[in-house]
Amino acid sequence: MGELPIEEVSRQLPEPVQEPEVVDTAHADGRRPAAIVPPDVAAAGASVIEALEDSADIAAAEAAREEPGERIPAERLWEELGV
Repeated sequence: MGELPIEEVSRQLPEPVQEPEVVDTAHADGRRPAAIVPPDVAAAGASVIEALEDSADIAAAEAAREEPGERIPAERLWEELGV
């Protein structure tokens, strides 16, 4: 997640955000590349993204388990890798 010092935000916004609300940024053509959100909203969004990534990782692991081939114990792999 990116971070921008509030002083920089204040220089770039005509009026600093005073209330904890979502503020969309927009280009003249209507594209909305980013939003300024309160920390609790950002944390909730980060939690959702993490959950989606975890779900994708679990699905990939389950698919890998279904692939044919020799099963190699983790301990053997770690030994071969010197871990």
